[in-house]
Amino acid sequence: MSTNYLEGDFSFGKKKYRHIFFDMDQTLTRSRSVVEPDMKRALQDLSSFSDGIVVSGANEEQIFKQITDDLKGKIYILSQNGNSALGKDGKVLWRNVLSDAQKSEIYSHIDHIKREFSNLYKGAVDADQIQDRGCQISFSFLGHNAKLESKEAFDPKGELRQTILKKIPFVSTSLEVKIGGTTCLDYFELGKNKGHNVLALIKNLGWNAEDSLYVGDALFPGGNDESVVGVCDTFQVASLAETLVLIRKII
Repeated sequence: MSTNYLEGDFSFGKKKYRHIFFDMDQTLTRSRSVVEPDMKRALQDLSSFSDGIVVSGANEEQIFKQITDDLKGKIYILSQNGNSALGKDGKVLWRNVLSDAQKSEIYSHIDHIKREFSNLYKGAVDADQIQDRGCQISFSFLGHNAKLESKEAFDPKGELRQTILKKIPFVSTSLEVKIGGTTCLDYFELGKNKGHNVLALIKNLGWNAEDSLYVGDALFPGGNDESVVGVCDTFQVASLAETLVLIRKII
């Protein structure tokens, strides 16, 4: 199996990928924003040649709010970092729901972070900071619906959040936390990260990993796409424009 980290090389030779996985925020759309018309058309065109799969920490409702219902029936959905999976037909393939005890562990860690780093989220609406998505809990320092420009400027490389997690590590026997989106920490079941769930979908549907490509903006060490490296070929993008160029190259 090829596990190349392609990083900016748009030349795939004669290789044709049959299954293309995409991160969503900062890869297909800006944070919690509706997909641009050119990107939506490119994804629709891609669906005629390859399977398209969106992999995001968001829930299904938020994913379709961003990529719009026009893509329903044309793509697979791995929401909540893949802990909830939908087929093209909308059928639930699996759903890894957190227990009440696991949620209590997560809330305790979030409370610790909020006490230690309250200076980072002055003005944030408390109710907008934490989202229980069922299979995952996401904590946003600024709030999930904060101004887009503020969110994109908060921690673009994830370095601040990595520093916070080093200072206040999350110790659990059944859970883990990863940096997500532009301002978030995503909590979910231990080991069931994007890489695990991308591979689970490949196996579930009888695909070949060699025929699969994952496209994301955070494949670097510590990034929220890093766990996919080694599962299938990966492609690091630096902007939505670069993703658009890539899709057009593929189709």
